[in-house]
Amino acid sequence: MFLANAVMKLLALSTIMDVEHIDNGVEFPPFKVPLTRYRAGTPRAVAIVVPAMGTAAGFYQPFAEELAARGFSVLLPELPGK
Repeated sequence: MFLANAVMKLLALSTIMDVEHIDNGVEFPPFKVPLTRYRAGTPRAVAIVVPAMGTAAGFYQPFAEELAARGFSVLLPELPGK
């Protein structure tokens, strides 16, 4: 359910190439999961990059930016505990 909600939120957002930080991207009780969204102008696909245990989402920023540059919209959640 978490990923389905996150994908729906990503697809509902604008089509401008940008990076957006969403403080309360997805509610996953009792947590509110912040997200970073990298949106391609006309996305070929959506990639959800889930960080490894104990790794901050920012570690994957260069990867997400490269995917967005190649036409993928990317959703990068900051998982609870990091």
